[in-house]
Formats: sequence, C-alpha cells, structure tokens
Amino acid sequence: MDWKHVGAVSLKLLKQSGVPLVVSAIYATWSYTEKQPNASPTDWITPFAASFFFCMWLIGQVLRASKQLKDSDAFKDLATGQAEIRDLLEDVKRGTITAAAGEAESSSELLQQSSLLVEQGNVLAGLLQAGVALEHAIRDKARRTGIELRGSNAIRKAIDRIGIEMGESVKVQLHTIWSLRNRLAHADLDAISELRDNPEVIRNYEEVIGLLASEHDAF
Repeated sequence: MDWKHVGAVSLKLLKQSGVPLVVSAIYATWSYTEKQPNASPTDWITPFAASFFFCMWLIGQVLRASKQLKDSDAFKDLATGQAEIRDLLEDVKRGTITAAAGEAESSSELLQQSSLLVEQGNVLAGLLQAGVALEHAIRDKARRTGIELRGSNAIRKAIDRIGIEMGESVKVQLHTIWSLRNRLAHADLDAISELRDNPEVIRNYEEVIGLLASEHDAF
C-alpha cells in the first residue's frame, strides 16, 4: 500500500471536512443545550449528523461549480491556442513566415524562428517550435557523444546520460523543460493557460539549448 498517497488523501479529506465539523459541532451543542435538562446524547448526535452532511453536500456543490468554471476557462484557452496555431499555419502558407521548421538546418535556427514567433505575439506557436528545437538539440548532442536513442522514453534516457557528463543541475533543467514541452505538445489545458501569457519562457529554452551546443562537449 502506498502510505504516502493514503496520507495525502486523508489530509485533503481532513481539510475539506474541517469547517463542516466545526460548524456542525457548534450547531449540535447549541441544540443540545436548548433541550436541557432533559437532553440525551441522541439530542446532540442527531443535529450534528444532519448539519454535517448538509454542509458537506453544500461544499460539494460549490467545488463542482468552481471546477466547471475552471474547465470552461481552460477550454477557452485551448481554443485560443488552437486559433493561434491555425493563424501561424496560414502565415506559413502565405509566406508571411519564411523560415519553416522543416527548412531549418540546426536547433539554433529553429530556436531563432521560435523567438521571432514569440516576439510577434504567437507565444504558444513559438513555444511549440522551441520544443522541436529542444528535441533537435538533444538528438544532436546524443549523436555527438555516442548516446543511442532507442525504445520508449529515449529522450529522457538521453537526458540522464547527458547529465552524467554535464552535471546534475543541467540534467534537472533539461528534464524540467522537456516536461514542459510534452505538456504543451499534448495540449495540457493547465500548461496552455499558464504559458500563453508568458513569453519569457522562451528564455528557458534558449538557455538549455545553448548548453547543448557542441562547444560545451567534454571531448
């Protein structure tokens, strides 16, 4: 049994039921004192139980409504991000954007194009392309250092190997940015909502891709 998970669930339940417990205990105590001197334990338990379950039901309704509003906002953000990507594709077709990802010869060229997209206001599209540049840079680094890219999670395994050469801090940076890239590439709603108004994230991509350049190779 995963006791850590059990503890986390128990703590969350305790937090959610804390206020209903206090309110119900106060109400039950008031009701009990009103029936003195002939009150029995049942006169405390009955109002406590009724009040507690009512409070929990009310909190459940509030949480459900809050989640629905949050999901609605997230879907709006997703739709906006998709619209930005569609606009980007239309610009490519019209020739407004000249350096398409497939034409770039290196991760640095891909990254330059990504930065340009972000500067033009196409933040999500720029970060998506920065993710392509990151994968390009990792694969180049793996090829130069003799790291084989095989099987599932090949990129993550390559990052672990690169970390042996370049240090733990670089490894952590790479894993962090790669996870961010995956969340965005798989249309994670929270990631889209978080990143669409944060153009400065492109600087993180620039930093880690710069670390993967050939001049930083150990041999």
